[in-house]
This record gives sequence, structure tokens and C-alpha cells, in this order.
Amino acid sequence: MKKILLLLMLMPFMAFAEFYPGTITFNNGATKTGLIEEPSGKLSKLKFKADEKAKEEKFKTEEIKSFQMANADGVTEDYVTIILGNNKILNPKSFNLDSKKSVARIIKKGRITIYGVRFLKGSLSGNSMAGMNNTRYQSEAYYMQRGDEDFAFAIGIWQSDLNFMTGFNLYQVVDFNFKETCPQFVEELKKADLKNTEFARIVDIYEATCK
Repeated sequence: MKKILLLLMLMPFMAFAEFYPGTITFNNGATKTGLIEEPSGKLSKLKFKADEKAKEEKFKTEEIKSFQMANADGVTEDYVTIILGNNKILNPKSFNLDSKKSVARIIKKGRITIYGVRFLKGSLSGNSMAGMNNTRYQSEAYYMQRGDEDFAFAIGIWQSDLNFMTGFNLYQVVDFNFKETCPQFVEELKKADLKNTEFARIVDIYEATCK
């Protein structure tokens, strides 16, 4: 943690870099602290440098348990590697799951967890000062994990050129996966009418509604 704080102090001098301070934790418990390239999409490898002048290294997502890194605004974000998938259209109680893990940002964790997978708009070189607003991203896919399940399923996609969510409808997916255990959950979500920037509240609504 001390190493992360030290690297965060160097952020002003790395304003135009695509790599940001962070620490990777591997499956075997080993860690590496340095600079991590901001994830974009479903990654099979994560890029890392010990410092700005160091040679770039690549680590397979299958080797990584989690990592913590600063974003362009210096705010620390937590990531994990997890299997992602979606409910089958013709058999919605079942899932189409990816064969390998992907990197996912933890939006909020509780008895359910909400994740995000961002897709950046091309190279960020010279554009870091745009901050964490929507001009940085082409889209972001959102996923939900129930309890101790070892995968997360899609709940929708935000795209910068659309003013609505695409892919599976959030309410439809919640109905698929919770109608037998907590049918009131979807009704409370409809009342909340959340924007994609408020998806952390999904966890709060679940915690308050489903016992």
C-alpha cells in the first residue's frame, strides 16, 4: 500500500501516460507494484511496467487474482479476474459462459457484486486530462455476480453514441435470475430507474429488499 501511495504522488508527472500506478496480486500470492496499463475490453493479458523506463511485461489474466490501480483522476479502483457470460435467450435459467477469465472492475461488492468492463476510445495518449467522463470511453459492459458463484452474467451495455442501454435489459435479466428467490427485487429496481453511473445502488437495493 505504501508503494501505491508513493506512486500516486508521481501522478502529475505521468499525466499523459496510458499506464497508471498499481499493484497486481497473482494466484500464488505474489505481488508486483509499478505501472499498469488501463484495461480495455475483455483482456487475455495485462500490461505492466516496473517504472516509466522499464521494459513492458505481459501477464496472462489466468495468472492474476486481482489488482488495484489508480485511474486517470488518481482514484484507486479494484479489479478482479472472473469468468463472464450471459443468460441464454432460449433457456434463460442457463448461461453461456466464456472459456477464460476476463478483467473486470468492481463497481460495488456485497451479497451480490456489480462489475464493469470498459472499452476505451482508441489510444489515450495526450488525452488523459479528459478525466473519468464519458469522452474517454466507447462503451462499458456491466455484469452481476450472485453470492459465491464463480462467474458474473451480463446485465446491459452502455454506449457513448446511445442514450439507452443495449444488450439484455437490466429488469429482464434480474427477473430471469431472481424471480424465484426475490421477485420484489426487479420491482424496486424499476422504481429506482437507475442510470448506468448509479449502478452501485443495485447492490444497496438488493441488500434492502432481499433477505
